[in-house]
Amino acid sequence: MSGINMETIKTLEMINMLVQKAKNGVKPFSEATLDFMALNRVMDSREWFHEHHGEYERLVVEPLADLVSALTPALAEIDPNIVCVPKVGKSISRIWRDTRRGPGLPIYRDVMWITLLRAKYEGYPSFWFEFSPRCLRWGCGWYQTEPATMAAFRELILRGDPAWRAALRAYRKQERFVLEPERYKRSRFPDDLLVGCGTALTARISLPMQ
Repeated sequence: MSGINMETIKTLEMINMLVQKAKNGVKPFSEATLDFMALNRVMDSREWFHEHHGEYERLVVEPLADLVSALTPALAEIDPNIVCVPKVGKSISRIWRDTRRGPGLPIYRDVMWITLLRAKYEGYPSFWFEFSPRCLRWGCGWYQTEPATMAAFRELILRGDPAWRAALRAYRKQERFVLEPERYKRSRFPDDLLVGCGTALTARISLPMQ
């Protein structure tokens, strides 16, 4: 099975090259990785998944674990309190859903990600990398941010804090990353430009399917 075209493979090869430069020995993702994830999602069977668990470990988990390990030294320089644990359920997401929270939903996802953040949530953003047969995304941001954190952001913006202005200038000077805010269902400040409950600075590469 192969639903991936040559542009997808070229993109993966480019990412593989960058990862290899980051640290020798990092196991690359491949077309087989995406094929496994797509087929596992289509089958959506615990029996099928257990029969192919070795492929899941080799094609999906091991490359993600190696990527976490490769990124750990650089993240330690940014924030020594960021926790990088190359295990599923820690820095690596689970490919299966908690079906108790969503009865009727598929058992398995066709997307995997790593999240690198502080052990104790204190309003700090996390770094993340996500991929699926459809696209690759990576960035830095917040998810389901506490109201107090967003209120602090709003205050920085309204008073024109130098830190906010510096961040805005840095953002406007680059073209790779885009802001992807989520909005409150009901906002007390409907005219504000930044009223989200979470904000991410994201880079995305789409993976076109045949």
